[in-house]
Amino acid sequence: MTQHRDLTGADLHEPKGVTGAATGSVYVSNGAGSGTWKRIGNSEIDRTGLTGLTTRNQSLYHPNIKTAGKAAYATIMVPGSLIRLAGIIDAATTEDITLTFTKNGSVNIGAIVIATGSPEGSQAFLDLNPGVVFSPGEFIKVAATGGSGGVNAISANIQLVFNN
Repeated sequence: MTQHRDLTGADLHEPKGVTGAATGSVYVSNGAGSGTWKRIGNSEIDRTGLTGLTTRNQSLYHPNIKTAGKAAYATIMVPGSLIRLAGIIDAATTEDITLTFTKNGSVNIGAIVIATGSPEGSQAFLDLNPGVVFSPGEFIKVAATGGSGGVNAISANIQLVFNN
C-alpha cells in the first residue's frame, strides 16, 4: 500500500479544510500535526534564511534639485528602518548639488552630493548604519541645494531602501 506522504500527480488532493477556508488565508501548522486556515500579518512571517524579502524600496521624484530650498516629500506607510539613500540625475550638472534628507522635516538623516561635472545618469548613495527607524505617518523631506549655472532644471529620482 502507498503511504500518504508518497502520493504524486493525480493522486494528490487539496489540503484538509480548503473548501471552508476564506480567500487570502493560509494554513498555519500548530506543530502537533494539525493547524488552522487564517489570514496572517507581516509580523507573523518567519523570514529566517530568506534573502531579498527583508528590504523594500520607496521611490521619490524631485522635479528640480537646482533650486535651493525646493523640497520633495515621501510619507512612510509601512514601519521599517531606512538603511540606504540613493539618487540619480536626469541631466549633466555644472556645480555640486546636495540632497539633504531629514526625518519629519527636522531630524537630520544625512546628505548625498552629486559633484560638479557629473553627466546625466550620475548616481550617489549613502548607506545608513544603524538605520533610521520610521513609523507609518512619518515622512522624509529631501531638500536640494544647487547652483544656477548650466541647464534650467535637473530632476532626480530618489530611492529609499528600508529593512522591514
